Amino acid sequence: MGYVAIFLIFVVMGAIAVAQMLSQRVKTEGIEKVHGFVFAGDRFYSPVHTWIQPEEKEVARVGLDDFAVRLIGRIREIIPPKREVRRGKPSIRIAAHAGEVNVPGPIDGTVVEVNSTVLHRPEVVSEDPYGEGWILKMKVQKRGLKDLYSGEKAKEWLLRESDRLHHFLSAEVGVTVADGGEVPKGLSEKIDKEHWQAIVKEFLEKA
Repeated sequence: MGYVAIFLIFVVMGAIAVAQMLSQRVKTEGIEKVHGFVFAGDRFYSPVHTWIQPEEKEVARVGLDDFAVRLIGRIREIIPPKREVRRGKPSIRIAAHAGEVNVPGPIDGTVVEVNSTVLHRPEVVSEDPYGEGWILKMKVQKRGLKDLYSGEKAKEWLLRESDRLHHFLSAEVGVTVADGGEVPKGLSEKIDKEHWQAIVKEFLEKA
């Protein structure tokens, strides 16, 4: 094999590697804090705190929002659905330090790609939930997005969820968070497993 052929092979391999790296990146706009939670204004949100970001050709990325990762705590493993996702049905399984979470599908669709980064480094979901920590891509029907929260309605919904969480922590768990105060990421390690499971069921598993 000549030097030119070898050079061309390396060029092609390099281009493929760059394309794969760029495909893992997520452009995020409108980042702000809402009652202490990081909020990305360019996404759609489901009631169980998954976000959906439409891309081209009816494909959308799916991940967990900052609210979810704060409640879940340290993540040990992400188990994505194998193919079909149904709205309201258990979809993404998360093995956390405190226990297991079964997040319902936010929308009907078919899995077309899983983020290999979070399979090998699940902690990235907590570290960068709106960027490198996306979980999967699905082929979806865009009309299914109409029942999700977006824009100002999404922000208002997150405000209500924050207030509801503060009340739940105070009334059911005995943990008080100051008005507008941030819920710590280590919450799961500060409460017992029974209360953690109750919080997860109420906010992340109830479709």
